Amino acid sequence: MDRSEAASCRRDSQMDSDLNDAASTPRHVHLLESAPMGHGPSWLELFIEAVSPCSPRLTLSYPRNARYESWLRSQECLPPDTVLRPMPVREGRLHKHTLAEAAEVNADVTLITYLDDIVHGRVGPIHTWNGGSVWGIWFNPVSPQTMSWMNPKLLISGRTRRRHQQQRALREPGEWLTGIFVLDNMLADRICQSESRSTVVLPDPWFSDPKGEKAAARRQLGLPEGGTLFLHAGVADPRKGIGDAVRAWQTLDQSTNACLLRVGDVPDADATQLQALADSGTAIFRPGWASASDLDKYLISSDWVLLPYRDHEGSSAFLAGAAQAGRPILAADYGVIGARVTQYVMGETFAHKSVEDLSGTIAAAVNKDTFRYQQGLAQYASEHSRSRFLSVVRRAWGLTTAYGPAGSDD
Repeated sequence: MDRSEAASCRRDSQMDSDLNDAASTPRHVHLLESAPMGHGPSWLELFIEAVSPCSPRLTLSYPRNARYESWLRSQECLPPDTVLRPMPVREGRLHKHTLAEAAEVNADVTLITYLDDIVHGRVGPIHTWNGGSVWGIWFNPVSPQTMSWMNPKLLISGRTRRRHQQQRALREPGEWLTGIFVLDNMLADRICQSESRSTVVLPDPWFSDPKGEKAAARRQLGLPEGGTLFLHAGVADPRKGIGDAVRAWQTLDQSTNACLLRVGDVPDADATQLQALADSGTAIFRPGWASASDLDKYLISSDWVLLPYRDHEGSSAFLAGAAQAGRPILAADYGVIGARVTQYVMGETFAHKSVEDLSGTIAAAVNKDTFRYQQGLAQYASEHSRSRFLSVVRRAWGLTTAYGPAGSDD
């Protein structure tokens, strides 16, 4: 057992002790979506599913925009007495004072889905809340590289100073925070530990169940029947490595029969070059937001899932999405993603930020027999399933359902 696994066992033991000492099951849960971006309402949906069979009262605070309103209309698992609190947004984020009004919700448990928006002081006196416990999710906490910013000579720009302040707050969260959900052991170990706060590692699941035939999915999406498709999807963030993927394809021999399938917008710096690849027939560019159903079809249509992240040490839901669809992964040998691809034998890795190595790995992947990855993909999909996610959340909060104890993985 390595040190991170041992630390995880200690945290699980501490969590069991905390639950044994709990006075009662939470009866009022408040879910607070603090940032209308990134994953969108997907995490809210998962927590609603975890809470709704267990707690008679649910309050949902969410950004008032078209994406969330449309999502709410499609929800069938919301308890009938759910209190909905839409909050206005400006420039992609919530109004500072409106979010601070969430203190008026006197719930047994409040969950903040984007904790970094809270802890570095943008939204006011959340530490003065009355009532129950406050939990949050950290998707990608502070990197050890950040500690070099402690040198005052490096804090020369306002942007760098703000970034430093944010990361320092992430490193040392306030004692008002009862518990923190993270997506891997490595990030949990970086958070300042406290006897009064729990740190719980969540499975990082895909949000649906991509199943089907590749040929049928390609026909439905209007994709070519032949060729090896490498899927790259997600938000237009340079951290996702789409620029490296574009440069790798520019060096590939067209005879390799590898096609880059980009789903989603791209940074402006890469758009022209990606469109040139699309015009040449070596890439397919599908800009704009893709629904969960379409993303499932794209996963099924692909032969490989590309995760060439740059300086990203956290997890990615696309690991579970690829695993659920049985599609091998091509990722940088860095952080949690690279470690998990190697550990589970879910695909191949290339040297972090090396376009040359990425290009060579793509060319080699076209001719690989992907059957050897299926066992690892299936294992990862099982360990990061939706049902395991629900179980861990319920266990952390001491929730029980009509189907059995909170710790059940059924």
